[in-house]
Amino acid sequence: MGWLAWPLAAAIFRHLPDRGYACARCLGLLLYSYLYWLLGITGLTPNATAFAWGLAALLVLASGAVWRRQRADLSACMRREWRHILTVEILFAAALFLYAAHKAHDPAINHTEEPMDFAFLNGILRSPRLPPNDPWMAGESISYYYFGYLTVALLTRLTALPSSIGYNLGLAHTWALAMIGWYGVLAALLSPHEESVAPRRAAPGWALLGAAAIGLAGNLESVLELLWARGWVGEALVRWCGIPGLAEAASGGRWLPDGDWWWWRASRVIADYNFLGRTPTVITEFPSFSLILGDLHPHVMALPYGALTLALAVELYHRERTGLAQRWQRDASAWVMPLIIGALGFVNSWDLPTFGGVCLLALGLGAWQGAHGHMKPQWARIASWAVMLVVGSILLYLPFYITLKSQARGIGLAYYAKTPLKHYVLCLGLWLTPIVGDTTRLFIILRRERRCLATRRAVWVIWGVIALAPWVILAIWGRWGRLLLGLGVLAINGPWLLLLLSVLLTLVTVNMIALIGARDDRADVTLILAQGLALIGLGLTYITEFVYLRDLFDARMNTMFKIYYQAWVLLGIAAALAAWRLWRGGKWTRAMVLCAGTILVAALYYPFAAAHAKASGYRAKPTLDGAAYLRSEAPDAYGVYHWLEVNARPGEVLVEGVGEEYRADSNRLSAWTGVPTILGWPGHETQWRGDNKDVMRRTADVATIYTSSNAQLVLATLHQYRAAYLYVGPYESEHYAFDKSRLDWYASFLEPIYAQGDERLYRVPQTD
Repeated sequence: MGWLAWPLAAAIFRHLPDRGYACARCLGLLLYSYLYWLLGITGLTPNATAFAWGLAALLVLASGAVWRRQRADLSACMRREWRHILTVEILFAAALFLYAAHKAHDPAINHTEEPMDFAFLNGILRSPRLPPNDPWMAGESISYYYFGYLTVALLTRLTALPSSIGYNLGLAHTWALAMIGWYGVLAALLSPHEESVAPRRAAPGWALLGAAAIGLAGNLESVLELLWARGWVGEALVRWCGIPGLAEAASGGRWLPDGDWWWWRASRVIADYNFLGRTPTVITEFPSFSLILGDLHPHVMALPYGALTLALAVELYHRERTGLAQRWQRDASAWVMPLIIGALGFVNSWDLPTFGGVCLLALGLGAWQGAHGHMKPQWARIASWAVMLVVGSILLYLPFYITLKSQARGIGLAYYAKTPLKHYVLCLGLWLTPIVGDTTRLFIILRRERRCLATRRAVWVIWGVIALAPWVILAIWGRWGRLLLGLGVLAINGPWLLLLLSVLLTLVTVNMIALIGARDDRADVTLILAQGLALIGLGLTYITEFVYLRDLFDARMNTMFKIYYQAWVLLGIAAALAAWRLWRGGKWTRAMVLCAGTILVAALYYPFAAAHAKASGYRAKPTLDGAAYLRSEAPDAYGVYHWLEVNARPGEVLVEGVGEEYRADSNRLSAWTGVPTILGWPGHETQWRGDNKDVMRRTADVATIYTSSNAQLVLATLHQYRAAYLYVGPYESEHYAFDKSRLDWYASFLEPIYAQGDERLYRVPQTD
């Protein structure tokens, strides 16, 4: 699919040295899945394998037509960039097989939110049409950003694999796509761009190192885990860092921390407290943690599309910088750009504003440099480009947004909590050394060369605005009471993080002003875009200290989760570029790179040690089948699952007991088969739909089915939801306090079709 999409990618990414080869796989999957979804959502086509293959055939024909027009250009690119192309292929294969080999020893879909992800995947595969049915709320479509699940479902359908294998390969495929995407972005930024066909002179080693660091490294909490396990740090330091459970773990002479789930602590570094107690735990995941955990979640599946959007940002910058850009109405490739940006809203809506903002920033920076500051004649064209990208990214996915229900309730003020500097360093400190070093060095150089346009007074003014503006907004918006509470929390946790971030943001802002204000071409592309990524990454984490998106939790937990995940990628790329420049800068700057490299090597301990622990030492027989464990652990339940897989028809509804959050044996059949049930995990459905009215009603109806002694009432409730099957398993027996007489009573008016051990499946008689 990537090879088929490369001719089209080459038409879009004309200014990238590899003509978009590194992101062609992701682009091809995006275009294919979007067309499949668009045709399905309009009711023109079914959700079926035959149509999936038919659309693939159309992609082949379209690719062949574009290839004929660009054959000479693409052939020359292949001859020039064959080393880069080979690197992309090897990196993709290595990442795919490395993760698949790990996952083969830890395939079971049985913890955290894996059942939820598996339910969405199976719901899409079983739905006769789009939008897909919600397997945990019969009669309703999925109210969640499900495009990532759709892409994995399509690949599962095309390869004719069981969904229990497709799930695990979907994780491996996502990571491989992300790795080559980050590598492609870094390789493009580290290459000369005086001309669009300039040969690559920068060694790809930095790009490979940067991609590996972003995708593999753990945060610095994992380094603390190693130091504590080896006994190289004292208990006083560990307790001062405040990582829950770490001080109680075994220490001294061990290379692996104590416990199979020790690696979980790295994702729960920040704990917000206020005057009333502790708020919900703040989540601070990063890519290698997510892949060890194994949840096929939107923020994970969005990683390749974020890299694709960053590649588009580089392309937009160079189009404007070289002065070759034209009006978007005359540029055929421009019509695909909103499709790329807008996909983020459908894969993981949190990423759309951030990475879309990167594209707009790159567009503006390139235009300013290309016009050498004379922007007045260009304003109308640039504004039209920006409007087209923003509006187009929404309109192209409008059917999704129309049906989406959100739990968002506006903007909240984070006056009740402030992040200590030590926790911020543990989360994102891996990237700070090269970024701080390069930013400071650049600031000194610009002032020495008198290219810094900001005077000393202006620098202080910029810092004052950055440092004080959020507090002024807090005073106006939240009144003086919340301002005083916020200052009190700041006094307890210390002002050092806000001071560090405000100073860094000031230096980056001043550097950006100097670089984009230059009237010559001496400003390095790597400098400008790296500083821009650092500005956005640092700015996002700074904002979370003051505001958050209100949801059902009404805390900054989810906001920091999504924002820190984005910041990890943005700051990771900025740090890789900063390290490359520092290495070229001289002896003392190379010392900073060596220091950062030492920290990185220690952080790379995490994925291997965590994977070893999660896979129980790789002792189990390998398989990629996520359902295989059920065959041995609960063969009776596996029998019901297999029966439904073979015999359940589209449109039929299965009744299970209302589940418990994060309990894998509840709502297992609906999740594993995609046959919808009346209500799955109620807390999750409430989050996806924004309220619990329907959840409460359905909870009562399911309780009626499992507890009422009135057969007619039970039948009426079953028919209300057009239920075809009633399931009774160990969870239902426990949850609704069953005994054998209840099973016999069901058999008096329902048809028993499966009975093995504690498992029962009944067919509900249908009415006309």
